[in-house]
Amino acid sequence: GYSETLRGLGGVVAPLLTGFSLTSIALLLTARSVPRDAEWAVVALASTVVCLLYSMQVAVLALARSPSPGDILTWQPETSVSDVALQAAREQQAATFADMTRLWNRGAWAYDLGIIAFLTGLLLMLIPHSWPIAHCAAVGVAAFALAGELYWVLANHCDAVGREHHPVVRDSKSSDFKDKLAPLNQIGYAAVREPARKGAP
Repeated sequence: GYSETLRGLGGVVAPLLTGFSLTSIALLLTARSVPRDAEWAVVALASTVVCLLYSMQVAVLALARSPSPGDILTWQPETSVSDVALQAAREQQAATFADMTRLWNRGAWAYDLGIIAFLTGLLLMLIPHSWPIAHCAAVGVAAFALAGELYWVLANHCDAVGREHHPVVRDSKSSDFKDKLAPLNQIGYAAVREPARKGAP
């Protein structure tokens, strides 16, 4: 799911939040009446722009270095008849995948930091000069979102938290479905095995 994640975060979410952050910075710098901590909100939102722009650029580079095995075989048709060419293509695919995952990790850190900075800026913008009930509720929601994002990032990147405590960790195991799947009939076996037989040397 690397490519899909890169397209979604680097091509959709990051640009939207970057644009929102830039708009908010412009409003905070030009408005006559601003929140109590507007200056620090601008700092947080500027950090958001920097981190998310970096994640967008890294996502583009990672996708550019992520050809599929099928693409490489199409570009190098000699792999179908030459073991040497096939081995070279496998090595090339492994190298490009290593580059892509390295860039993906860098982009993921930048994206996570950008989201944390964005939620921090949102929280700072919501802190009012006085504390009516509605403002208290808004600050509470933003603080809860920021705390949840911090926990999410720690669960993603830190073994001390443990992936088993991740908010959306995958709990299903393939062994759980060993006795739940209906057995394949002859047609099912043929559909699975025949393409593999045709592709075998």
